[in-house]
Amino acid sequence: MNTLECHHYQSDRCRSCQWIEKDLAHQIIEKENHLIQLLKTTPFYDNDYPSLLQETQSGPISEFRNKAKMVALGGAHNPSLGIENHHGKIVSLVDCPLYTPDMQELLLGIQEWIQVAGIPPYRKDKQKGELKYVLVTQNRQNEFMVRLVLRSLDIQKRIEERLPLLEEKFPKIKVLTINIQSEHKAIIEGHQEIILSDKNYLVESLNDIPLAMTPGGFFQTNSHLAETLYKTASLWAYSTVEQMNNQCHLDKNNAEINIWDLFCGVGGFGISISQYFKKKLLNPILTGIEISPEAIRAATTTANKIHLKNISFQAMDSQDYTSNKTFVKKYEKSNSPHIMIVNPPRRGINQSVCEFIESSQVLSIIYSSCEAKTLASDLCMMPSFEIKKIQIFDLFPHTAHYETLCLLQRKSS
Repeated sequence: MNTLECHHYQSDRCRSCQWIEKDLAHQIIEKENHLIQLLKTTPFYDNDYPSLLQETQSGPISEFRNKAKMVALGGAHNPSLGIENHHGKIVSLVDCPLYTPDMQELLLGIQEWIQVAGIPPYRKDKQKGELKYVLVTQNRQNEFMVRLVLRSLDIQKRIEERLPLLEEKFPKIKVLTINIQSEHKAIIEGHQEIILSDKNYLVESLNDIPLAMTPGGFFQTNSHLAETLYKTASLWAYSTVEQMNNQCHLDKNNAEINIWDLFCGVGGFGISISQYFKKKLLNPILTGIEISPEAIRAATTTANKIHLKNISFQAMDSQDYTSNKTFVKKYEKSNSPHIMIVNPPRRGINQSVCEFIESSQVLSIIYSSCEAKTLASDLCMMPSFEIKKIQIFDLFPHTAHYETLCLLQRKSS
């Protein structure tokens, strides 16, 4: 049995990992069956779909999460970082087995530092206190980014005065920030970020690409499988070049390949594919679109570091981008993207983006989805495409969630 032991689950203190008692192999079978059943709801499902499903990629069952989102609870004299559980009890999760031992040690240290520094956690019931969340990110070099989400700037001076205590004990903290979220809402972070450290981002090297992990920039929470995910996407994208050569007489040698990366985050997919194409003597022209300016800065930083040319990242909503008439006219013919990458949030890419893709001259789509239900509904709105490959990446073991990578190609006329 390949199961994870967790004393929080066994004592009914935390139920976040609802599948933790299931063997990993059983979890994967259930996820594969779930995906197949969803694909059957699409109008162009046929019996070949199960054969298109590649072997599920899985990784470690513990110590795999690179990000902790901890609610600050309790009082300044007895703070806890964790959750208010299903029984209404405060539970410290600093020793959650999903985190590495170094992450656990740091979380415990921060929890103790909050008490020593006298920082009052925010109380939802009284709408008083300051510290709402502690967000910690770890790269594979065991470096950390710590973000303190506060209600206001009232205790900024106190935090800055007491930060040396934390930094001396944990020199691997490379990025420290304060984020202000003043609203009494279930929103984790606000727009104002104050950098307290010399560095303002971490670097996570995946497939030899130094991706920037910035405050507020989306980054996959499982670096081990994210590396495999990006590599697979690059291989699949390259496999479509031969078909492009047949369909639109593309010269495979040193050819210009227009790539759009919608919902690009910090650029993981688009940059990985572009770098792979560059090694194969192709000339990728990448346009990345992401609503978060912070993520766009991270993507630009990475592209500059590895000297990628013909790269353009823009901070705007993908729906607005594809509905811009001036923009659409500009890309109607020869400049239309050959490959479209989409990695949307759980809600999917929405109807207007699907309609744009459907009416465009895009030949291939790399679709990475964290919600298979919206993937299936989006596929229904793009009937001109067919699935060529589909694969599950088990980024979220012990839960019903999974990442799905899908290669779509436009059907031959």
